[in-house]
Amino acid sequence: MYSLFSDVDSARKVFDEMAVKTTASWNALMSAYDKIGDVKSAEMLFLQIPERNVTSYNILINRFVKSGDLPGAKRVFNEMTERDPIHGTH
Repeated sequence: MYSLFSDVDSARKVFDEMAVKTTASWNALMSAYDKIGDVKSAEMLFLQIPERNVTSYNILINRFVKSGDLPGAKRVFNEMTERDPIHGTH
């Protein structure tokens, strides 16, 4: 909810207080960083996600593309296809 209003600090506080963090909760916070254009925080969070899914990768790839960092987007895409070649072929 906090991420809908770009209140990333509140979203981060709620996230940090969560006893169990699902991939969806990691992605929600990463998406909040994406919405405010904070590539560095989004990438740092991405690196901490225990089990990334396609959404995790897409959020970060999208952020790199929006910020004009095509090499960064390609790097993340290549990592995704190395970890899961099936998703990289669609």
